Amino acid sequence: VWILVSLLVGAQVWGILGLLIALPIAGFVKNTVNYLRYYSEFGVAESRYENKN
Repeated sequence: VWILVSLLVGAQVWGILGLLIALPIAGFVKNTVNYLRYYSEFGVAESRYENKN
């Protein structure tokens, strides 16, 4: 779904060049969001076990 949306948005904003650029940008954004989501959950889980003293 995100592939189709990124292609449509890229085509609307930048035309043919947008079609070429939209997919790598969308992939980068998706990977970054997944990375941040994974490590933010890990940080929260680890902070539960920190010594509060």
